[in-house]
Amino acid sequence: MTVPPARGPSSLLFPSLPCAAGVRPLPRETTLSFVERLASRFGVSAADVIAEFFASGNRKPMSSLTADGEVYFNAEARARFATLSRVPPEHLRRALPSWTRFEPAGRYDTGPAVTFYSVGSISPTGTACTRCSAARTGRSDPARLYMAAHQRLCVRHQMWLPGTQDVPDQNSGRSQLSLAQLPETVQALGRHTALLRRREHAADAYTVAQAIIATWWDAARPEETAWARRLDSLARANPAAEHWSRAARDAVTYPDTVTLAGLLASPFWQHQVLADTGRHRPHVPADTPSFIRELALRLGRPWLAGVLADSDSGPLTAWLQACWRSRAGERERTVSMWRVAPAYRTPASSGCNPDRPSRTAGTADEAEADAGGDTAQGFARGLALARTFAAEHGHLCIPYRHEKDGFQLGLWLSNQRATGPQ
Repeated sequence: MTVPPARGPSSLLFPSLPCAAGVRPLPRETTLSFVERLASRFGVSAADVIAEFFASGNRKPMSSLTADGEVYFNAEARARFATLSRVPPEHLRRALPSWTRFEPAGRYDTGPAVTFYSVGSISPTGTACTRCSAARTGRSDPARLYMAAHQRLCVRHQMWLPGTQDVPDQNSGRSQLSLAQLPETVQALGRHTALLRRREHAADAYTVAQAIIATWWDAARPEETAWARRLDSLARANPAAEHWSRAARDAVTYPDTVTLAGLLASPFWQHQVLADTGRHRPHVPADTPSFIRELALRLGRPWLAGVLADSDSGPLTAWLQACWRSRAGERERTVSMWRVAPAYRTPASSGCNPDRPSRTAGTADEAEADAGGDTAQGFARGLALARTFAAEHGHLCIPYRHEKDGFQLGLWLSNQRATGPQ
C-alpha cells in the first residue's frame, strides 16, 4: 500500500530548529500541553503542527482536537517530535505520562499516526502553577499537568491549582487562586499525603468524600459558618474567584474533605457501619448513629449529626449502602463502595486510568446499580412504586421486566429480595 509522504520539520512552517531549543517538558505535563508550548515558539498553534506532521488518513479530523484534551503519538511520530523539540526521547518518556501509554493506529500500514481524546476520557488534569512553570522554562506559557487530588496545591507559592474544567479561559493569568489567607487549606495537604501513605483506598475515599461535601456545599445551611469565613478570605485574596466557583469550593472545603476521607477509609469505621445496623442494610444515615456522630465530631460540626439523621438520600447514603453490600470491602463480586454514582460525580472524580484512554461510559455493574436502586433516591422511588402496585393489585408478584414510569420496578424488587437483610 502506498503511504502518502508526511511532511516533516524541514517544511516551510518550521524553517529552523534552533528556535525550539529550550522548550522542555514539565513533570507530569500532558502531551498536548507540551505540543502547544512547542508550537508557540514557532508562532503557530498545536493544530498547525499536527496537521503539518501527519497525513490526513493517519489522524482524526482536526475538529476532534480540543484544547483541554490529549494527543497520543505512535513510535514514528514520537521520533519526529523528539527531533523537532531537540529533547532526548528518554527525557520525554519520563516527563510526559501519556507519551508512550497508547499506540494509535492510522489508516495506513506505516507512517506517523496520532489520535485525540477529550478531557472526559483521560485522567484528571489541572493548570500548572504559573510561577513554577516560569522558573523552570523561563517563559509564562500556560501548561497543563496530570494532577491527583493531593497535587492541586502548590505549597511553595501557596496557590490552589484549578482543574482543567474549572477554568473558563485556559490562557487566563487569573486561573490560580491564592491561599495566603487560608492557612488551614495549606496545612491540610500534610494530612492528605499522610493519609495516602497509611490507607490503601485513601485516594478512592477522597473522591467519595468530595462528592459528599459537594452536596453539603449546595445545601448552603445557615449553621455552616466555617466555609463562609474561608470563602470571604479567598475572595479578598482573589477578586475574581467567583468566576471559578468549583475551584473555590474545592479550595474552601479541602480540609474537611481530607478529614472525611480519613473516616471513610478507616477499616474500623467501615465495620462500625455494619455493627450499627446489625449487618442489615442501612436505608438512611440515621441507621448508623455511631458513624454519623463520629463524622460530626471529626468535622467539628455537632449540628451535622442531626442534619444527617434527618436526610434520606445523597452520596453518603449511597456509600453506607455500598459499604454494607461489600461487607466493608470483604465481600467480592459486589459494586465497589468507592464507586461514585453518575448523579453525584464531579469532573475531578471522573478521571480514568492514565495508562489508557477510556472507551466506555460505565461498566455492567454500574448500569445494574443505576437501574435498580443502589442510591437512596432509587430506593425511595422504588418503594413508592411498589406500594402503589400493591395497593392496585393486592400483591407484589411483579414480572421481572415490568417498568413503571421508566423505572425498572421488577428488576428493583428482585434486587431487594436478593440483597435484603440477612
